Amino acid sequence: MLLEIPNPTERERLLMAALERRNVQISLQKQVIGGLQAQTILHSVHVEDLRGQLQGDEEKKARGQDRGRINMDGLPKILTQDTIFDRVVKAHAERGAVKNAAAKRKDAKTKYTEAVGVWKVREWTERSEMAN
Repeated sequence: MLLEIPNPTERERLLMAALERRNVQISLQKQVIGGLQAQTILHSVHVEDLRGQLQGDEEKKARGQDRGRINMDGLPKILTQDTIFDRVVKAHAERGAVKNAAAKRKDAKTKYTEAVGVWKVREWTERSEMAN
């Protein structure tokens, strides 16, 4: 026995047409939302890239390292000029001072670490003697 479908009424036809329009509208909205999400992801990737570049630039400026360039004002220079020679000597002296300061800090840290180690051993032995 075949299932017989009755002819739709006018109301049913109107409801079906409205349902189809709504489904089309929902699918278009889903497409727009997907596009917006993709755009947001691309923007966030771009912003993170720019943020990294900016942070790198800020760190570079904060370091303020002298690259050893003696001709930074753009004027022609002769390397035997007194001003150029004085700049080179000053730059070497500053680099030496920075290296010496770093070495002193490293030595101080090493001595401190050794002193703390000795102190911990003494403290441990004193506590163990008191416990006995």
